[in-house]
Amino acid sequence: MVIRTMTAQSDEKRELELIEKVEWRILSASSDDEKLDRLLKVYLAPLLLKAGSEHVAVRNKVKPLAAPHPA
Repeated sequence: MVIRTMTAQSDEKRELELIEKVEWRILSASSDDEKLDRLLKVYLAPLLLKAGSEHVAVRNKVKPLAAPHPA
């Protein structure tokens, strides 16, 4: 049971770190339309899949990224 809990925590941490990396890449490319388009083609679907994570913190991290923002 302890091992399973530790694994779940490390999975959650790894998912959160991946989301942060993707978020940073997308934000850093926001002024370059071509680069942003390439990054979104690669990372958007996997990022949205994280909204179905078993970890609440991961789902909460994805929600604001997936929400529409005014242009």
